[in-house]
Amino acid sequence: MYFQKTGWSSEIPLFYCFSTFLIYCYCTSLFQSFKSKIMKDSTIKNIGNYTFWLCFILGNICLLGNILTKNIDFAIFGYVLLFLASALNLLIIFGLLIYGLFRRSQLPNCFSASAILCINIPIAALYAYIGITLNSI
Repeated sequence: MYFQKTGWSSEIPLFYCFSTFLIYCYCTSLFQSFKSKIMKDSTIKNIGNYTFWLCFILGNICLLGNILTKNIDFAIFGYVLLFLASALNLLIIFGLLIYGLFRRSQLPNCFSASAILCINIPIAALYAYIGITLNSI
């Protein structure tokens, strides 16, 4: 597989600014929800939804940016995102399950939030396949 570095285009700094903004908004909302000792049902579901949508939107930006601009930087960031998002999803799933084990009344909500996060697995596998296929041609 041959990757040629094409340099920075005008879309890349805009992409990094947008993704940094999304990650900042996500982290501040996650921090606010962990400040209270007992989380509400909606807070637990929001953690799963926010994490799902953050990883899904960043993956779509990487895939569509690679397809539309043919810039290899989007593909490289997409592969890095694949590993980082997998680690983030697993960390949040384990955190939710541990929280659900300590607070038995919240366990069904933790399971539903974890199930939402597991939707990303086949989507990430499909995007990785598409990215490998497009960049190996």
